[in-house]
Amino acid sequence: MNKCLFFTTPPRPLLREGNYPYLLLNFFSYRYLFKNNNWKLAIVDCAVEHWFRKLKLNDYPKDFFKKWEEIAKILYDNFGERVWITIPDYPDDYYQGLCYENGKDNVDKTLENIKKFIKLKGCWMPVIQSNYKNIKRFEESAMLVKEIVGDYPRVAIGTVCKVRDGKFIVECCKIARKYFKNSWIHAFGLTIKYLDKVKEYINSFDSLAWTSFKKYKNSSNEKYWYFFEYIKRVENIINKT
Repeated sequence: MNKCLFFTTPPRPLLREGNYPYLLLNFFSYRYLFKNNNWKLAIVDCAVEHWFRKLKLNDYPKDFFKKWEEIAKILYDNFGERVWITIPDYPDDYYQGLCYENGKDNVDKTLENIKKFIKLKGCWMPVIQSNYKNIKRFEESAMLVKEIVGDYPRVAIGTVCKVRDGKFIVECCKIARKYFKNSWIHAFGLTIKYLDKVKEYINSFDSLAWTSFKKYKNSSNEKYWYFFEYIKRVENIINKT
């Protein structure tokens, strides 16, 4: 397997100039892709943290799905398979049970979206979800996603973002690889603490952890310094044999 790639949202000047190759953007920031053409790959997600952590909604806004379909088509027409667009998923690691409704849990609702969006135009990335720290439900979810999409080129793990349980994180990555042997597997929000233990099972991951280091938020130079220091830490772990 090729070296694990790290996706992130770099400091804005670097983002505008295209000086980082693997971009993580979302529903609110995807337009940066049109400002330059120097990046190699981009993942555009649904801004789940905004909807489900900040606003504490139990579902996406009413007009979101139609808008997301339009965005996916625009990005595919302009960039083809250089931009991977997540199929709207429902997390359970911000507030447990928040997205449950009408007898359906967050996994059920995620699977319904996969069935719908996988047929539409776009370079999609289905997300394997789970109930909070429920490894059995994660495996059920992986199996059901596989039944829907088959040997799809790329999938994501969406249930390890806020979890700090190393055993659970490692098991999720192993299970995803078991069901998607030949697919690109991306882990959303993976803490680098466990990167060394899972890098053999995944192809890429993302993090915005460097932005939360408050000590370096007072000046642009310090922010750049910490960003590049974080990149070095990631590369050291990835390159470690």
